[in-house]
Amino acid sequence: TSETQVIGSVFKDISGIALQIGEVGNPQYTTSDPGTVQNIDIINNYITNTSVEYMSGSGIFALYVRNVRIEHNSISNLPYTGISLGWGWSAVETISGNNTVRYNHIYGIMNFLRDGGGIYTLSTSPGTNVSYNVIHDSGYNGLYPDERTNQTIWSNNVVWNCQNSFLDHSM
Repeated sequence: TSETQVIGSVFKDISGIALQIGEVGNPQYTTSDPGTVQNIDIINNYITNTSVEYMSGSGIFALYVRNVRIEHNSISNLPYTGISLGWGWSAVETISGNNTVRYNHIYGIMNFLRDGGGIYTLSTSPGTNVSYNVIHDSGYNGLYPDERTNQTIWSNNVVWNCQNSFLDHSM
Protein backbone atom coordinates (compact mmCIF):
# COMPACT_ATOMS: atom_id res chain seq x y z
CA THR A 1 0.00 0.00 0.00
CA SER A 2 1.21 3.46 -0.78
CA GLU A 3 -0.26 6.92 -1.37
CA THR A 4 -3.12 6.14 1.05
CA GLN A 5 -5.02 8.15 3.66
CA VAL A 6 -7.14 7.12 6.64
CA ILE A 7 -8.69 10.35 7.88
CA GLY A 8 -11.53 11.05 10.30
CA SER A 9 -12.53 7.44 10.92
CA VAL A 10 -13.83 5.77 14.09
CA PHE A 11 -12.45 2.39 15.24
CA LYS A 12 -14.36 1.12 18.26
CA ASP A 13 -14.93 -2.22 19.99
CA ILE A 14 -12.65 -4.32 17.78
CA SER A 15 -11.23 -7.76 18.67
CA GLY A 16 -7.73 -6.89 17.47
CA ILE A 17 -5.61 -4.08 16.01
CA ALA A 18 -7.49 -1.03 14.70
CA LEU A 19 -4.99 -0.15 11.94
CA GLN A 20 -2.05 -2.23 10.74
CA ILE A 21 0.27 -0.70 8.17
CA GLY A 22 2.97 -2.88 6.65
CA GLU A 23 4.11 -6.37 7.51
CA VAL A 24 6.90 -8.14 9.35
CA GLY A 25 8.50 -9.52 6.15
CA ASN A 26 10.55 -7.80 3.45
CA PRO A 27 12.53 -5.23 5.47
CA GLN A 28 15.03 -4.73 2.65
CA TYR A 29 12.63 -3.17 0.14
CA THR A 30 13.81 0.08 -1.41
CA THR A 31 11.68 3.11 -2.15
CA SER A 32 11.38 2.01 -5.78
CA ASP A 33 10.08 -1.48 -4.97
CA PRO A 34 6.32 -1.77 -5.62
CA GLY A 35 5.88 -3.63 -2.31
CA THR A 36 7.21 -0.76 -0.21
CA VAL A 37 4.62 0.55 2.23
CA GLN A 38 5.05 4.31 2.05
CA ASN A 39 3.42 7.73 1.84
CA ILE A 40 0.47 7.01 4.12
CA ASP A 41 -1.45 9.49 6.28
CA ILE A 42 -3.27 8.32 9.44
CA ILE A 43 -4.86 11.56 10.64
CA ASN A 44 -7.74 12.66 12.90
CA ASN A 45 -9.00 9.18 13.78
CA TYR A 46 -10.72 8.04 16.95
CA ILE A 47 -9.56 4.64 18.22
CA THR A 48 -11.02 3.19 21.41
CA ASN A 49 -11.64 -0.22 22.97
CA THR A 50 -9.67 -2.17 20.38
CA SER A 51 -7.69 -5.39 20.88
CA VAL A 52 -10.37 -6.43 23.34
CA GLU A 53 -9.85 -10.15 22.64
CA TYR A 54 -6.42 -10.26 21.01
CA MET A 55 -4.84 -8.16 23.73
CA SER A 56 -1.34 -7.88 22.28
CA GLY A 57 -2.59 -5.65 19.45
CA SER A 58 -1.80 -1.94 19.25
CA GLY A 59 -4.23 0.79 18.28
CA ILE A 60 -1.99 1.64 15.32
CA PHE A 61 0.68 -0.87 14.31
CA ALA A 62 3.14 0.32 11.62
CA LEU A 63 5.98 -2.07 10.80
CA TYR A 64 8.45 -1.63 7.91
CA VAL A 65 7.07 1.68 6.61
CA ARG A 66 8.39 4.90 5.13
CA ASN A 67 6.98 8.44 5.01
CA VAL A 68 4.01 7.62 7.23
CA ARG A 69 2.29 10.43 9.14
CA ILE A 70 0.39 9.43 12.29
CA GLU A 71 -1.04 12.72 13.54
CA HIS A 72 -3.94 14.17 15.55
CA ASN A 73 -5.41 10.80 16.54
CA SER A 74 -7.22 10.03 19.79
CA ILE A 75 -6.35 6.56 21.09
CA SER A 76 -7.81 5.22 24.34
CA ASN A 77 -8.81 2.23 26.44
CA LEU A 78 -6.44 -0.43 25.13
CA PRO A 79 -4.89 -3.44 26.88
CA TYR A 80 -1.57 -2.74 25.16
CA THR A 81 0.29 -0.07 23.15
CA GLY A 82 -1.33 2.98 21.57
CA ILE A 83 1.03 3.42 18.58
CA SER A 84 3.72 0.88 17.67
CA LEU A 85 6.23 1.89 14.99
CA GLY A 86 9.02 -0.30 13.61
CA TRP A 87 10.05 -3.93 13.63
CA GLY A 88 13.09 -6.17 13.61
CA TRP A 89 15.07 -5.64 16.85
CA SER A 90 18.03 -4.61 14.72
CA ALA A 91 20.39 -1.71 14.04
CA VAL A 92 20.43 -2.67 10.34
CA GLU A 93 18.90 -0.01 8.09
CA THR A 94 15.69 -1.09 6.39
CA ILE A 95 13.02 0.75 4.44
CA SER A 96 11.79 2.22 7.74
CA GLY A 97 12.30 5.96 8.07
CA ASN A 98 11.02 9.50 7.66
CA ASN A 99 7.91 8.75 9.71
CA THR A 100 6.14 11.25 11.96
CA VAL A 101 4.11 10.57 15.09
CA ARG A 102 2.84 13.97 16.24
CA TYR A 103 -0.04 15.65 18.06
CA ASN A 104 -1.70 12.40 19.20
CA HIS A 105 -3.69 12.07 22.42
CA ILE A 106 -3.17 8.62 23.97
CA TYR A 107 -4.66 7.60 27.30
CA GLY A 108 -6.05 4.68 29.27
CA ILE A 109 -3.63 2.25 27.62
CA MET A 110 -1.44 -0.61 28.88
CA ASN A 111 -4.36 -1.90 30.93
CA PHE A 112 -3.33 -5.56 30.59
CA LEU A 113 0.19 -6.02 29.18
CA ARG A 114 3.46 -4.40 30.31
CA ASP A 115 6.13 -4.41 27.57
CA GLY A 116 4.80 -1.48 25.55
CA GLY A 117 3.63 2.09 25.97
CA GLY A 118 1.71 5.01 24.62
CA ILE A 119 4.20 5.22 21.76
CA TYR A 120 6.53 2.26 21.22
CA THR A 121 9.31 2.18 18.62
CA LEU A 122 11.68 -0.53 17.52
CA SER A 123 14.84 -0.60 15.37
CA THR A 124 16.58 1.87 13.06
CA SER A 125 14.33 4.53 11.53
CA PRO A 126 16.31 7.48 10.12
CA GLY A 127 14.49 10.80 10.10
CA THR A 128 11.58 9.60 12.25
CA ASN A 129 10.10 12.27 14.53
CA VAL A 130 8.01 11.61 17.67
CA SER A 131 6.84 14.97 19.02
CA TYR A 132 3.99 16.99 20.54
CA ASN A 133 2.09 13.91 21.73
CA VAL A 134 0.10 13.82 24.98
CA ILE A 135 0.08 10.52 26.86
CA HIS A 136 -1.49 9.90 30.24
CA ASP A 137 -3.08 7.30 32.47
CA SER A 138 -0.99 4.40 31.20
CA GLY A 139 -0.76 1.28 33.29
CA TYR A 140 2.92 1.16 32.41
CA ASN A 141 5.06 3.25 29.99
CA GLY A 142 4.38 6.55 28.28
CA LEU A 143 7.17 6.75 25.69
CA TYR A 144 9.13 3.59 24.95
CA PRO A 145 11.99 3.53 22.43
CA ASP A 146 12.81 -0.17 22.57
CA GLU A 147 15.73 -2.19 21.27
CA ARG A 148 17.87 -0.62 18.59
CA THR A 149 15.65 2.44 18.18
CA ASN A 150 18.03 4.96 16.68
CA GLN A 151 18.24 7.89 14.28
CA THR A 152 14.93 9.24 15.65
CA ILE A 153 13.99 12.55 17.24
CA TRP A 154 11.83 12.64 20.40
CA SER A 155 10.77 16.12 21.53
CA ASN A 156 8.05 18.17 23.20
CA ASN A 157 5.94 15.21 24.31
CA VAL A 158 3.87 15.46 27.51
CA VAL A 159 3.46 12.38 29.71
CA TRP A 160 1.79 12.03 33.09
CA ASN A 161 0.26 9.43 35.37
CA CYS A 162 2.29 6.56 33.89
CA GLN A 163 4.49 4.13 35.78
CA ASN A 164 7.42 5.18 33.55
CA SER A 165 7.25 8.39 31.56
CA PHE A 166 10.16 7.42 29.30
CA LEU A 167 11.58 3.89 29.27
CA ASP A 168 14.66 3.87 27.03
CA HIS A 169 15.85 0.46 25.84
CA SER A 170 17.29 1.80 22.60
CA MET A 171 20.84 0.55 23.19
